[in-house]
Amino acid sequence: MAFLALAPDRTTDVEGVLFEVDDERLAALDRREVNYDRTAVTLCGGERAWTYLPSPGGAARARAQPVVVARAYRDAVRSAYAALGREALRAFDASTDPPPALADLVVELQPLR
Repeated sequence: MAFLALAPDRTTDVEGVLFEVDDERLAALDRREVNYDRTAVTLCGGERAWTYLPSPGGAARARAQPVVVARAYRDAVRSAYAALGREALRAFDASTDPPPALADLVVELQPLR
């Protein structure tokens, strides 16, 4: 399974959404995001926030398996960028590697614990 991930690059910005979470929720996110390392980043206004970057182990697991992206996941991400406008969608498409394969997968979302 492949997943979207940020890549460190001091020459560009990342568009996204910032969620405020308490320590309990942050710990639950850490447990869920097993393929990522929580990393501090500086926002455009100078504030600090957390994001998740691929961990070495997570990246290795992703490279070792056949890459398949759920079509619904890809479509949801592209729709979110399209809602930001044509330029946002073009920028996303230009900065994102196309998946080698798309599949109609059934994904069951689990609540954070």
